[in-house]
Amino acid sequence: RPSTGRAKMPSRALRALALSLWAACALGAASRAPHRSPLLSTRPSARSRLPCPRARLLLTSPRELLDRGSVDALCAALDDEGATAGWSEEDWVQLYAGAAGKGLLKGYGRLEAGIPEAVSVPDLQTRAGLPIEALTPRNANLQWAAVGVVLFLLEAAAAKTFGLANGLTEALPLAVLGLLLDQTLFGSQLTLAVARVVYPQLTEKLARHEAGHFLLAYLYGLPVTGYFLAGRPLTVGQAGTAFLDPDLQRQLQRGEIRQGSLARFSTILMGGIAAEAITFNNAEGGFADEQTLVAMLSSLRPKWEGDKILNLARWSVLSAVTTLRAHQGAHDALTKAMRRNAPLGECVRAIEEALAESPVAAGKAN
Repeated sequence: RPSTGRAKMPSRALRALALSLWAACALGAASRAPHRSPLLSTRPSARSRLPCPRARLLLTSPRELLDRGSVDALCAALDDEGATAGWSEEDWVQLYAGAAGKGLLKGYGRLEAGIPEAVSVPDLQTRAGLPIEALTPRNANLQWAAVGVVLFLLEAAAAKTFGLANGLTEALPLAVLGLLLDQTLFGSQLTLAVARVVYPQLTEKLARHEAGHFLLAYLYGLPVTGYFLAGRPLTVGQAGTAFLDPDLQRQLQRGEIRQGSLARFSTILMGGIAAEAITFNNAEGGFADEQTLVAMLSSLRPKWEGDKILNLARWSVLSAVTTLRAHQGAHDALTKAMRRNAPLGECVRAIEEALAESPVAAGKAN
């Protein structure tokens, strides 16, 4: 049929919008390298996870929950942010410790951190049964930046295909616009989808890593208040586990840390590296964890340096590997729950049910 004068190609605005959605993926990959770090916080607001769709409960205090004497009521409250909104640090501690004292949470606080000892590299490899390379996290910033650059160049080529005059210069502002749209409207799901195509193990590694932090904090008796695994604005490729350690916070304020508190925290911090190494024989997400440990130790007086920091890191990752292997069933169950973004209460229940099926003696970690 003769042309009616309407454009056969999409309008410039539509072409730009289509390109911007694709552009979001490339800049997202380049701007956010895989980075996973536990969140040591004294603020209840650090509880970061997807809201539970259940109706909000009318329970507002730990004492009220504990008086019910029910694991179901406890986990249901943890599943619902409305039930714990406004809780203080003391409230979280009271809930977890009280539930453990009543026998509702049998796994919480069942372990005590061991005493750090000298661990050489050969000792670490022999006792962990893993090569040192598997326990040495890599900084993946350059890798993911390169992926982002490649995708951006593909976008520039796509821009010319869609009829934009200068693909390279016009793709950049559209990429920024697309990234903002993806983050604000879609919770970074478009960027995350591309990241999963480029890196198929992303979700599993994030879940394994964070489950390592979560489980160790739980076993050592530190209240876990939440977690997140990517897919949130500005968190593509990132993840975090929020737990409270009020004793350590008070000691840090005084500039003095007891050996047991330091051993506990450093082991939890190395839990993500250990979890990845056990499952994948390599650790990609623990670079920030190591930096957190170094920064904390360097802030102490007298200041920790060199070999002393390295030895504590080796001992801590060995302790984490040993503990996670001894609780492999609980780690697997927690990973499975976190992979599907289960709410906090379901994660706690997954740990408890797994421990009940494969009980492990309480005591000091090696």
